[in-house]
Amino acid sequence: MKGLKDIYFYNANGLATELKDGSFSQYRAVKHLIASLVLFGIGFEIPVTIKFTESNINAAQLIVQIVLFIIAGVISYYGAWLVYQVNEKGDGKDFFMRFTVLSLPVAIQLIVIFLWVGLLFAVVAIALTSTIGILGAYLTLVGVFVAVPVFLILYFIRLRKYIAIAAGVNEQ
Repeated sequence: MKGLKDIYFYNANGLATELKDGSFSQYRAVKHLIASLVLFGIGFEIPVTIKFTESNINAAQLIVQIVLFIIAGVISYYGAWLVYQVNEKGDGKDFFMRFTVLSLPVAIQLIVIFLWVGLLFAVVAIALTSTIGILGAYLTLVGVFVAVPVFLILYFIRLRKYIAIAAGVNEQ
């Protein structure tokens, strides 16, 4: 556990302050990147099983998935630009390091928030489905559809906040 003790898993403000002070090393940045990849980016499963079965996805589900993909892409595009712009308003340095290392605590903070919201949502979804049937199921699906863009929007808002701290935006 010695190797994990200097990784900021949750304290984005402390990390942003250390980035601003210039005391954060490349070595620790790599450790943050590796932690992010292990927790969020690597999904290798061995052994790999390939099955050819009939798909139950109908046209409406496919359209919803495509629309959600497009919405997530647009949010990510503008979110990254807004984060970059706030870094440029400050000292304009080390954008990629800041983005990479702050992504870990920001994502974990949002996951914790969304776990609690998800538990509440599950209770509401069960209540809706059991009281109003299929309409409740559709309302639940709409809630899940909305959750992905909301998560992304909050991610970039929070990331922008902490990069502003690291770049010293309020000090200029």
